[in-house]
Amino acid sequence: MKRILFVSVVCGAATCLSGCANFMESRVVRAFATDLRDEDLTDLRSHSSDEFAREALRGDGAIESLKLLKIPSGDPKIVKVSDESPDRKNVTVEMGETKQKLHFKLIRDPQKRKWVVDDIYKSKQDVSKGKTVAQQMDVLLTVREMLDAWESGNRRQILSTVTDSLGKTLSDVPPHYLTVLSRQAIGETMRQSGIQPRIEIADEVAHVRLPQSNGEVEITFQRVGERWKVDEVRREARQEAASLASLRDAAAVTSVAAAFQAAYQSHDKQKLSEVSTVRLFDGCLAAADLSLVELPEATSPDKFEIKLEPRSASFVVTGEREILRLSLLQQSTDRTYRVEEVTLYELNGSQDKRLSSLFNSHAVMQAFSEALSDRDLDKLRLHATLDFNRRVWDRVTPATLNALQMRELQPGTPQVVNTVFHGAMTEITVTQASGPRTYILRDQAGKMVVDDIEAPAQDRPRSLKATLDVLIPIQEFSAGVRTGTLALIRSQISREFGRLVWNQVDTVPDMDVPIDSFLRAPLKQITVSPDRALILLGDETFGAKVLLVKEQDRYVLDDVVLVSGPEPDQRVGLRRHMRVKLAQGQ
Repeated sequence: MKRILFVSVVCGAATCLSGCANFMESRVVRAFATDLRDEDLTDLRSHSSDEFAREALRGDGAIESLKLLKIPSGDPKIVKVSDESPDRKNVTVEMGETKQKLHFKLIRDPQKRKWVVDDIYKSKQDVSKGKTVAQQMDVLLTVREMLDAWESGNRRQILSTVTDSLGKTLSDVPPHYLTVLSRQAIGETMRQSGIQPRIEIADEVAHVRLPQSNGEVEITFQRVGERWKVDEVRREARQEAASLASLRDAAAVTSVAAAFQAAYQSHDKQKLSEVSTVRLFDGCLAAADLSLVELPEATSPDKFEIKLEPRSASFVVTGEREILRLSLLQQSTDRTYRVEEVTLYELNGSQDKRLSSLFNSHAVMQAFSEALSDRDLDKLRLHATLDFNRRVWDRVTPATLNALQMRELQPGTPQVVNTVFHGAMTEITVTQASGPRTYILRDQAGKMVVDDIEAPAQDRPRSLKATLDVLIPIQEFSAGVRTGTLALIRSQISREFGRLVWNQVDTVPDMDVPIDSFLRAPLKQITVSPDRALILLGDETFGAKVLLVKEQDRYVLDDVVLVSGPEPDQRVGLRRHMRVKLAQGQ
């Protein structure tokens, strides 16, 4: 009997030792789980190490942030215990109905004189990646602190949450713009329970994606000492206007745009030169009277929009009657932004006016008109577009220009009737001695230059450029015949005309008739098609019919019919006539 009793006692003691071996670990984990379930932040901190409490349990929002990590509640069941050292243990437990395995790190706290939770891993994968609850909570709580600061609009609080490099950019943004910009960057924050932020932590950088009703916000943090600081914010929204590709770039654009507006209003050209491109400042602002054009101000602080492109940006302000658009370019040297163009849009009209056009167009028009009257070829080329020069002014010689007789070339001071702006193009309608004209100017590399002059016409193109494009080859050909300059003749004729006639001679032959006198007859009519043109000079009794074809994007003579009377035998085709003479050896 005694033997039986002894065995029973031994067996009972063995059972107790086996069942109670993990009593301490179970008690610590169970206390932590109970505090989390009861949302008792004070007791949670008492059952946690100081480092875990500082990283994961600081602030009143710790419980709510813990919920975002979806740590299961319920009675924990110890699965495994391993000792790292006498004062450190790793404990694997099953939690909740799903029996999710959590990995607790426990330490013996000499100050609290008990075992406490030092950190938690939510899965075996987190253990292998070193992704702890404390790290995630530290980032989540930093996000909450950042959102509170940015939603408040308090400049000092906003700047306290960012890295030094981002802070330098943000500090240049005026206060009212910074308040709006910070709220636009974070958008409609989603803090409801059940919304799971995505966190990626790699060494000293953390990326947090916060879902929103119309997209998400991605915040990049950098570890600065013991704190996470915001280094970049990107917002992706279903509506493109609500998206923000980079807070850093948006802030840089805003600071430059604000500095430009302030400098313009105060007529500070030194500051304008610092925030404008060389093209805009030297080509427009340096010599401009800034008081002539007033830039609209926003009707409210939030009435501005930013659009970022890979190497450029736009900053748009809505005023009472006009919209102001600043177009900026990112400099390749230091990646800063500078204002490249300023455009004003009428809210109740169709005109869009570029600042460069407003300041320069009238002066350029006057200078070009004077150059036409003076037949000053150098000044005409200076104030003309590349296309106008290529098709007209680079092809004409001073002698031919002086010989041209056209109403658009007659002297007279232009009186401005109307000015219409179409972005890079400006149309100035004037009256001059010869009648109304419209000067068409374009922005070319930041400089306003004349692209054409239009005037009412029934027998030829309204365009001076189109008219001279076909007249100049005729007049230069005529000059070549008159002066005996074979090279000049060959430069103004078609390949076929050259092959059949002018390449067959070494000098300009003596003609039976004075060809150049026929070609100097008054202009009667011009008919132009995409690849050819027919020009009538003089009348039925004396003049010429000139056929031109387009080769290498320019018109050249293909044949000339000399007219000395109304009868067929009084009309001589120059190409056929010269071929016959050449065949006869004449």
